[in-house]
Amino acid sequence: MRRVCAVSVVAGLILITGCATAGTDSPTVRGSEDSKNTIRPRLGAAQLIIKFSSAVTDPSQAEFVDTLSKDIGVSLAYLRPMSGGAHVFIVKGAPDSRQLQDISRRLSKRSDVIYAEPDRIMRHQ
Repeated sequence: MRRVCAVSVVAGLILITGCATAGTDSPTVRGSEDSKNTIRPRLGAAQLIIKFSSAVTDPSQAEFVDTLSKDIGVSLAYLRPMSGGAHVFIVKGAPDSRQLQDISRRLSKRSDVIYAEPDRIMRHQ
């Protein structure tokens, strides 16, 4: 009986230790499963949330991201999809909040963009 309890305690500790350390590695974020380009976002990196119209089928494609970057004059990198059909992009070059707002406005003027906004942490007041 004691042996069974000891084995259960040891197994439980191993499980808890594994769960506690599972999130400590910084995973590589991929735009899509078949994407060869991987991006690790910097802490505090400027990011945009963009929702495209149905005319854009896959905004993670490198050609589309390059075209989008050239059109708005800022280098973008695809980060990940979001729920609700939006996508997160990193703005390279660390723009300040005013520049990021200007970039969002330029993106919103495109016919294939439903909305574009800076990715910010929102807190319920």
